[in-house]
Amino acid sequence: LMTVDKLKQKTIDHLTNEGRDPELSTTSTKAIVSLKNDRGTSYDMYVHVYNELTAAYNEVRDEYSMEKFGVPYAKLRYKDQIDEVKAKYPKKLSEAEPVDIGGK
Repeated sequence: LMTVDKLKQKTIDHLTNEGRDPELSTTSTKAIVSLKNDRGTSYDMYVHVYNELTAAYNEVRDEYSMEKFGVPYAKLRYKDQIDEVKAKYPKKLSEAEPVDIGGK
């Protein structure tokens, strides 16, 4: 459980951990982000959370692309470069069935 304002950074930490913190992913290629909502979660909040997770993936892909190719991920034009960035940071987002987190 965490607040939305911490979600993007925590996701970035998880994706870029490379085994440093045993509580996070061992490698970027094996990192899975699991999303579990409370049954009472509004659709607006769900979209907000999903957007934060997507922003985290976009940020790590941009940083890697800038280091490797000198341009942000979204501006890559060659399939092999795009594929390399996706291979380094594959978007593995798992959505679990909603639960009653609040004990309702």
